[in-house]
Amino acid sequence: MENKKTAKVPITKASFFIFLGLVCFFNGILGLLISTRAIPFTFKQLWPLCVILTGVSMFLASMFYTHRIRSVYLFPSIVIVVLGGCLLPFSLHLIKDSLSAFVLKWWPAILVAVGIVLIILFIAQQVNHKDFPYMTDDSLVEDDE
Repeated sequence: MENKKTAKVPITKASFFIFLGLVCFFNGILGLLISTRAIPFTFKQLWPLCVILTGVSMFLASMFYTHRIRSVYLFPSIVIVVLGGCLLPFSLHLIKDSLSAFVLKWWPAILVAVGIVLIILFIAQQVNHKDFPYMTDDSLVEDDE
């Protein structure tokens, strides 16, 4: 029983190092593009893109060892990418209001959109019950007790 738990630790450590490597690689490329002025934006404008790249790196690192979608990495990755995607238009001044003014003005529409997404996910889960990635427990800890 002790060997089963310790046998899985190197995979977790290795995927963490892959994650850090991907974050450094992607954000380094973005930094090079910004510093060489290959893209006409500053880091102050593109910092949400670093958040998006972090979410993508988390998803790719989880796929490296498991070769499948694991819910323990999928949902945090999606949340991080969506958060960066929501902040990017404000950072690039595509939306003229501030984030707080936008939320105060559009909070009912945001609630409706979140509700629609949750309903669609529920229906998709019910229709594709066996294929959905989070329908079974895929945690690293096994209960052998």
